[in-house]
Amino acid sequence: MLNSGISCLSQVADLKYIRDSLLPDSSEGEATAAFTRLIEASLSSWFTQVNFFIHNVAQIRDRSQLRLSTATNSKASSVLSFAHGNYSVDSDGLVDSARVVDFQKHYNPEKYYIYVVNICRVDVQAPSFVFRRFSHFHELHTKLTEAFPETSLPKLPSKIYIGRSQIRVVAERRRSELDDYIRHLLMMPADISESELLYTFFHPLQQDNREASLFSVRLLPEEKRNRERAIGGQVKLLVRHEREALRVMVMHAKELSPRNTTSLADPYVKLYLLPDPIKATKLKTKIARKTLNPTFNETLLYSMPELEVRQRHLQVTVLDHDYVGENEFLGGVLIDLSQAELKTSVARWYALTDIRKPL
Repeated sequence: MLNSGISCLSQVADLKYIRDSLLPDSSEGEATAAFTRLIEASLSSWFTQVNFFIHNVAQIRDRSQLRLSTATNSKASSVLSFAHGNYSVDSDGLVDSARVVDFQKHYNPEKYYIYVVNICRVDVQAPSFVFRRFSHFHELHTKLTEAFPETSLPKLPSKIYIGRSQIRVVAERRRSELDDYIRHLLMMPADISESELLYTFFHPLQQDNREASLFSVRLLPEEKRNRERAIGGQVKLLVRHEREALRVMVMHAKELSPRNTTSLADPYVKLYLLPDPIKATKLKTKIARKTLNPTFNETLLYSMPELEVRQRHLQVTVLDHDYVGENEFLGGVLIDLSQAELKTSVARWYALTDIRKPL
């Protein structure tokens, strides 16, 4: 490698630095945890955030130029570019309420999110659903602004986010903001709340009907919070005993099911060695922010001989951290350590269940 001509590899010390950086003397779990911390530090750095910002601006500029070119060459007569005609209260019926209740990820071929709008009309029993991209909301807002220049319209979420814009946490934040936007539009005077622009936006397209046939009818967020929620998801653990200590590597969790299924969670994992009447064995991971599929890659350690470990049960619980109220239980696992294989390092997924009765 020293003869490769790479300027940064000119001395033996350079090779030693590369070797040491790969952590060859660390266990798989220790190396995984160390590299995870390095990745997190890199993603939170100022340079990385600026780089994401510049990338987003470049994407927005390219898409704007493409849309401008398309609009110039288009001879479509629609009020909105994605609609096939104009619609009104007379043609579709008076809208009683409209809420942005969910979002879905699409690939066609780029990755983007579709927001689900639940529309209820006066004297119509069954609600309808339309599926709109974030760019559709912006087109609606732009044309409403042009049509009603003297009116102060509700605020629409920004197109630009520091960091990656097509990630779930941004989609959830936008869902809530778009929901507020639509609700406030319907509170405005009739010339706006019953305008052809807004009713054309609400009119189900052919692809909306296809999507709706696959979309299970969902409750609004306020109603969901008061209903029972089935516990679901899994947690990935590596449990072993070595060097006179029980080492539990909490790696990942996936498909968590929080109380409010329209929002994300702030999950963390907590451990106990049972029986433990005074809760002296509590250990917990860091909190993962705004995700239902967190990565932890943390090793939690109990200094305890194997004979004593074999007399315990490992209780693993996943919780959603709440800054004001009580943390929400998302599920747990109870592992009988007397039967566990503690000498081989094999990670496995465990299904989360309701284990709230202590031993």
